[in-house]
Amino acid sequence: MTTKKTNCVIKNKEKIAEQNNGFIFYLLHFCCFDCFMFCNLFAEKPVISCLMRHVKPLNVTPTYCKTRTLQCTVCDKYKKTLVQSNKLTNEDLHLKAVTLSAETIQYKVRFSMSTYVSSAPQNNGQPVCLGISNSNLYIACTQSGGSSPVLLLKEVSGPLNTIKAGDPNGYDSLLFFKKETGTAYNTFESVKYPGWFITTAFDDWKRVEMYQVPTDRTANFTLEDQQVILS
Repeated sequence: MTTKKTNCVIKNKEKIAEQNNGFIFYLLHFCCFDCFMFCNLFAEKPVISCLMRHVKPLNVTPTYCKTRTLQCTVCDKYKKTLVQSNKLTNEDLHLKAVTLSAETIQYKVRFSMSTYVSSAPQNNGQPVCLGISNSNLYIACTQSGGSSPVLLLKEVSGPLNTIKAGDPNGYDSLLFFKKETGTAYNTFESVKYPGWFITTAFDDWKRVEMYQVPTDRTANFTLEDQQVILS
């Protein structure tokens, strides 16, 4: 036995054409797809024209909220460690990838990696910020004048508990999608500039830079000596 739908609603009916033989065409606005299917099932003649009006979701600006922080060191897949340039030389402030020896192990940079949860659905990886521990410096991916995005160390004041896309202070440039590749490696893709990854060169003492993949540089990193920081 078939149970009829009793709450079917035709929200509006618009006359769109009338033939000489008196046959009239209407444009029907249904409240939902089920109502459209119900009318086709029980109407004397099939409903051949309808307009389904859907409410489009608003474009919501993503907001990222901090969940936890862990300390770690970062090495590329060639076992080179990220170090701060001015710790070893008199160059401008940036990061290098270096195979450390016993004499230079103290220059290893320890990072505070904060993880975030996004208000918008995404499947690109875990949003994170990478700050140098015991400092106000963070890895940032920025762009100016239409040039390619570059990696730099940005000074930040404040806890960065919440970051909103399009932040007027440019704090959204600090966000990266950390994604596991295989069993041991992670990639770091800029949230603000999709397709641009933190990379290192094969040779020692080269800058850590943003590149699009594929590239002859490596975008694969391991997180060593991890320790969760209790808030």
